[in-house]
Amino acid sequence: MGKKTVFAIAFILISTSLVLGYEIKDYYPLTQGDSWVYLVTADSSSSTEKVVIQGTEMVDDIEAVKIVSSPDEYELASIDKEGLKHYKEVDGKEYEIFNPPMIIYPNIGIEETKDYVNKSVMYSEENISQENKISGKSKIMLLGIEDVEVPLKKFTNCLKFSCVYEWQQSHGLSGLDECTSWLAPGIGLVKEFCVYIKFPSNEKADISVGTVELISAYIGGEKIGKQ
Repeated sequence: MGKKTVFAIAFILISTSLVLGYEIKDYYPLTQGDSWVYLVTADSSSSTEKVVIQGTEMVDDIEAVKIVSSPDEYELASIDKEGLKHYKEVDGKEYEIFNPPMIIYPNIGIEETKDYVNKSVMYSEENISQENKISGKSKIMLLGIEDVEVPLKKFTNCLKFSCVYEWQQSHGLSGLDECTSWLAPGIGLVKEFCVYIKFPSNEKADISVGTVELISAYIGGEKIGKQ
């Protein structure tokens, strides 16, 4: 074979390994004590939010870790061969249970798309007997691998995901969430941009925009950025 052919085959093999040779666990650490501090911008206001891996809970024989964002807010998550999954989300006196678990970042190749059917039930501690059932569908695509700059620094070789999530509550509210997320190797989520659209019954749509950017982190005992 000629040199051009050999180089072409080598390039294809290298490209294929880049597309398929990753796992979400290498881009989303879930070790106890790991933490991240984000700059959160919602519409015209901004604030900081700290997220910590703190504790575990058993869910259907799965030991899920608690991703805690405040004393009364956390998510239960784990990573398996399919990717990162959410089992439960707690927000104050309300909590949502996903059945089956909701896949957030799947193990897929570049430009590959996965469609999922999602079902969950939201409960309120103030009225435990009243269930709010939520059904939806999500379309997740791995757009590519690229560099992204945030207040902390510039991260290279990040996985760039797109997610479109359509949902409908049994109480009548429906909505559409569109998010683009960047995951850095060994760090986790470093940036996310989302547009949230809610459709209340007999009212005009409520649209909000939010951005999350990493300011600092503590991963595997190592400080990254100013704490």
